[in-house]
Amino acid sequence: MIERSCRLSAKASNFPAFARCIIASLAFSFAFPAFSQQTKLQPDCTLGAVFAGTGNSSNYDNRSVSANSGIPCTLWALTWSAQTAVTSLTINIEGAPDSAGAPGTFASLASGSTFPSGKVTYSASTAYSPWIRIAVSAAGAGGQINATLNGWREDQASIGGGGGGGSGCPGTTGTPCVVVGPTATGAAPTDSPVQIAELDHAGNIITPVSGNKANAIALSAVSGENQIIALSGTTVIRLTHLSVGMSVAATVSIDVGTGTNCGTGTATIWGPYPSNTTGVSLDFDESPLTVPAGDAVCLNFGATVTAGGGAAYAQY
Repeated sequence: MIERSCRLSAKASNFPAFARCIIASLAFSFAFPAFSQQTKLQPDCTLGAVFAGTGNSSNYDNRSVSANSGIPCTLWALTWSAQTAVTSLTINIEGAPDSAGAPGTFASLASGSTFPSGKVTYSASTAYSPWIRIAVSAAGAGGQINATLNGWREDQASIGGGGGGGSGCPGTTGTPCVVVGPTATGAAPTDSPVQIAELDHAGNIITPVSGNKANAIALSAVSGENQIIALSGTTVIRLTHLSVGMSVAATVSIDVGTGTNCGTGTATIWGPYPSNTTGVSLDFDESPLTVPAGDAVCLNFGATVTAGGGAAYAQY
């Protein structure tokens, strides 16, 4: 269109006039982009907190005279995640009136209990809380809980996307813009999960396991059941790697159980390998070999051997 207009305007003139027209038109286009509009997604107010159980975060000064904000935030989104040890929790967005420059009595504005992670939003179009905080009012067990409270000063849904019109929150849900997911571990996915995850054979989300612990294996002249990873309460051992070499050929299997050398409730979860086996090297990185909760891991040898190697695993 620029070139056609310039040709028409320069038809009665000469090439230099055409060139000047093109340059001027391009300069105008770069200086004044047509219908440019930006989407505001960054929060105006942010409060982060880490909990080890029940308790309150620091207080966020949301007053109009506050250096934190200048203009109060009235739209809030709280997201959180908890370690697996936390069996349940209740987390709240709390607000308080101002009392001579200090918070008055806090009261819950919105609460959630989705576990182990979740989100909850709160909006007030004609009122606001001068003081804001995050509160964990109940936790089923101790463990780290990470929470972030973001606030906005205007309705993000009314701000169009680049190029004009459309939703201000592409790929998200709710107002203010809240990222969809993650789906809880062990559940079938209903949204694209934000967390790094894989699917099991049934199509359910699983999180990758890293073997962050290691045990050396050094057994001299032994046979039968021999413990290589001890149990710890009701935690689950997730074996990611095992390598063992044997001085003589023998059957060998990975067994689990409680008591001395897995002597109680003994069960084989891998193997047995045949009697001519002199070594085993196994990797379970993609899908760790999971031991029943509260059990130890043992190697069961069918003959007297001297064995050495190592095991990598996670236990929680």
